[in-house]
Order: sequence, then structure tokens, then C-alpha cells
Amino acid sequence: MEPQWPLDQEKDGIEVYTRPVAGSKIKESKGVTGVDSGIDNILALLRDSNRFKTWFPNTSESKLLARKGDMSYPYFVMAKRWPMADRDMKTNGAFTMHLEPGGGIPQWMINLRIVAPPFEALTNLQTTVASSGAN
Repeated sequence: MEPQWPLDQEKDGIEVYTRPVAGSKIKESKGVTGVDSGIDNILALLRDSNRFKTWFPNTSESKLLARKGDMSYPYFVMAKRWPMADRDMKTNGAFTMHLEPGGGIPQWMINLRIVAPPFEALTNLQTTVASSGAN
């Protein structure tokens, strides 16, 4: 049985949950929110890998590597602040996140910021959708 998702932060209609990952000292996170828009508009934004960098925090580059059926394989570079270096990322599936950035970064430092990326991403997603005017 997988561990439960305890609520870590709730603000402005956004909930961020974290939980431990088996075999890792770094937690994974999950962001949940409602967006005042039609599902087609949300899906179009989420599937547009080139626009990912416009709403996902600290992302300097994003592009689609491949699409096979309903599965997308995006590539993005997350720009990090010192002492962390930029990281190349490949991801797919739901908006849960577990990163193993390596490079000698202490796990406590990674876990300290684990709530901020999904919260910032969902805040930016809401703003992007609202500014597009599509409902």
C-alpha cells in the first residue's frame, strides 16, 4: 500500500501534498486546484510543451521530444539558484513530482523547497488560463 498524501500547504484555492518515496530520502509532491476554464483549454495548455516554460516556475527551456498516442514526452530545463545547478528534466503523466537532482545537494535542502514548485506552477497555470480569456 502506498503512503497517504498529507496536506502540506493550502492557500488561494491551491493544495499541495507531499509524501515519502520508497528508497529515497527525497519526498514527492502533488498539487491540486480548480481552474475556471473549459477542459479543452486546460488540456491544450498542458499539452503545449513549448509554453510550459511560461507558467512552470524556474523553467528556462521546454520542448516536446515525442508524442505517442495520449502520452507526451516533454523536455525541460529547470533553472536553479545556488548551490543547485540547472537540471535537465524529462517527465510524463500526472502532476506529481519526485526529483533526484544529484550533484551533492543535501536532501533536506530539496525537501525544504518541495512544496513551492507545484504551488507556483498551479498559480501560474490559473493566471495563464485566466489571461487567455477562454472558458
